[in-house]
Amino acid sequence: MGEKGWYTDEIEGKLKLDLTSNLLFSLNSSDITAEGKLLIEKLVRSLKTVDKGFYIRVIGHTDNQQFDDRQFDNWSLSANRALAVVRALNMGDIDGSRLQAQARSSYAPKFSNDTD
Repeated sequence: MGEKGWYTDEIEGKLKLDLTSNLLFSLNSSDITAEGKLLIEKLVRSLKTVDKGFYIRVIGHTDNQQFDDRQFDNWSLSANRALAVVRALNMGDIDGSRLQAQARSSYAPKFSNDTD
């Protein structure tokens, strides 16, 4: 993991920026934290300096913990988190036609949720 919970990588000719959810969100929340907003502002400044011909896909992930509320689940949480980041990028003047949001729920966790 890179500086303060994020890192970049190149995969199949595409730049991947990976952010840990606790950097952007509180537990079970899709509201971006103050620290997360600062990071997104920094990201927007960087994105404005590069080629505008690429798309930005934001993928929301969650852990495998279930919610008691059937109206709110890991699908909702991961989708709402991805949308929150997309909206923040768009509010930072990143062209909305270049932005995509994708939800992965608990089916593609970034880290194992198993405990010993």
